[in-house]
Amino acid sequence: MKLYFMPKNVQNKSRTADLMELVEENDSKFSEAITVLLSWIERGEVNRRSANQFYSMVQSANSHVRRLMNEKATHEQEMEEAKENFKNALTGILTQCK
Repeated sequence: MKLYFMPKNVQNKSRTADLMELVEENDSKFSEAITVLLSWIERGEVNRRSANQFYSMVQSANSHVRRLMNEKATHEQEMEEAKENFKNALTGILTQCK
């Protein structure tokens, strides 16, 4: 996993917020954005000035995870329906062969 280290200036932090906004549009940026979020926590770079931005980034990451979980549940339901349809079709074919 590529680590993304940021200098401690505010300009890069606003770039990080932009990165989190792109996460919802582009799943490939999610890994990079989470790495940035974790580096803020590990380095203790969250302060009064950046707390709101950090909170927004956490909310954005949370909504992205919720969306992925909803998509997963939908795919699992579709998979179960497909299995049931296959089972019924196979049963129909086996019944015809008797």
